[in-house]
Amino acid sequence: MIRTSKFAGQFRDVDAQKPAPDDVATVTERLTKMREQLPDIEISLDRRDAQTLTRLQGEVTQYTDAAAKSRKTVAAGQAEQALRKTIATKYPELHDIETKARRSHIVAQKRAAAEQSRARAQESAGYHRQPPSQGLGGPSLPGR
Repeated sequence: MIRTSKFAGQFRDVDAQKPAPDDVATVTERLTKMREQLPDIEISLDRRDAQTLTRLQGEVTQYTDAAAKSRKTVAAGQAEQALRKTIATKYPELHDIETKARRSHIVAQKRAAAEQSRARAQESAGYHRQPPSQGLGGPSLPGR
């Protein structure tokens, strides 16, 4: 039973993972040693559990903040959509102008990104590492 317990590893030095001895005195001795070690094992397990709990609480805080930020972003997007719908209904000409301006801005952004990508590709294609020279090795000595 002790060998299959998740705590058996804690009692390795008391031979907990070996088969039970036939001698009652040896069994009693082992169990006594195990009882003596229990407070230290309990502290160790509690410390490990506290560290795990602290890490998990940190993750919960992080995910809660991320969820709140996402909800805020969604709410802003929904408000913008509602405003666009109102503008489209009340001021269709203004809506058309704004839509065309937005499209042209997006196209300009894509062009600029493509230009930057092309420039980076040309720059990296033009870079070739020169192999070391095959001249005389070693440091130069003055006077030679």
